Amino acid sequence: KIIEQDYESKIYKTTGRINLHRIYGGRITARMFDKKQEPTGKRNLAVGILVDESGSMSGSGKYTAAGQSCVALAEIFNKLEVPVYVMGFTADMDGYDIVHYHYMKWNNTLNNRQKLLNISARYNNCDGYSIRYMTKLLKKRKEQHKLLIVLSDGQPAARDYRDGIADTKAAIRDARNHAHVLGVAIGNSDTETINNMYERNFLHISNVSDLFYGLSKELKTIIITNFVSEH
Repeated sequence: KIIEQDYESKIYKTTGRINLHRIYGGRITARMFDKKQEPTGKRNLAVGILVDESGSMSGSGKYTAAGQSCVALAEIFNKLEVPVYVMGFTADMDGYDIVHYHYMKWNNTLNNRQKLLNISARYNNCDGYSIRYMTKLLKKRKEQHKLLIVLSDGQPAARDYRDGIADTKAAIRDARNHAHVLGVAIGNSDTETINNMYERNFLHISNVSDLFYGLSKELKTIIITNFVSEH
């Protein structure tokens, strides 16, 4: 509703352009003037969603909850005509090569939304590289506001990913120069480490069944607080 109602509209004020209909309408009020209210720019938004597909996501239905939440968000953003990119990230079985699954590449079609149900738990995860990759995609967008959401259940871990925590923290800091970043820890995660990497705008959902509700509530706060144009 917040984004849907973000259109140019008229509000009634005590100064502005006089409204003759209100004068002759018989209503006693000091608000007899029209004033144009500009849209706040909340609709001018592009969203990138990263989903951790490491093996630990198999526990407690975490990858299922992540996939379902992505489907629900994609449905909402499709109705609002907000472009969204959804990518799963993992690494090969040996932990050397980074693997990305591009479920939705700004093209929010029914077929692509159905692909989100293929989000799964696989092998390792290299968060920093994947955050940098999504940041580059968001930088290319012309929208005024950019939002990067990372859904994960633990710290970066892969055989050839040395000092992954420090690298991920650096990637997050760089991403914040171009987008609003929200880190979401799912289930019984290493919340202390994840919180240390994200520093702020960090959300912990301990019960996986609450993921979409908690995520939606946090997005409401982010959009109201941060995504307002200056006129």
